[in-house]
Amino acid sequence: MDTQTLNWLAGIFEGEGTITINVEKDRHRRYSFRLSPRIMFTISLKDEYAIKLFEEHIPVKWFKNYKKEKGIARIVIKERESIITFLSILSPFFRLPTTKRKVELMMKFFEIVKRYKRLSKEELIQALLIVKELRKLQKRTQNTKKMDVDTLIEELHRVP
Repeated sequence: MDTQTLNWLAGIFEGEGTITINVEKDRHRRYSFRLSPRIMFTISLKDEYAIKLFEEHIPVKWFKNYKKEKGIARIVIKERESIITFLSILSPFFRLPTTKRKVELMMKFFEIVKRYKRLSKEELIQALLIVKELRKLQKRTQNTKKMDVDTLIEELHRVP
């Protein structure tokens, strides 16, 4: 792969993207919530060339939402293997310590949360602690609608 292009793409992602794990209400789950890892970033439609470069150099399943009235494209990677592929390709080119730490945390999350495995209470608490640390590393202000991780951890400690 072209390392100069990957270096450039990593820079775009560090400036416009995030590595996160959403905590979403889900009444069908044992503890009434689920954890959804995500890679997300927004690119101006004027820079559609960059979107094409991401697609050419990082072969993952992309979810693109074009908001033409705002002139942006919101790009999301949701699937486990696609997130791992994205991070393994770009992580050697990340420069920011916070981005490098987010990559470490996401990989640690995937070690804890193995596919098709029901998590123990302790594993779920470990995963929520990763979510908490990822949130602290976010560069944008906290969304007040997000589920409170500390409250979820406290509730899990009370469950027998």
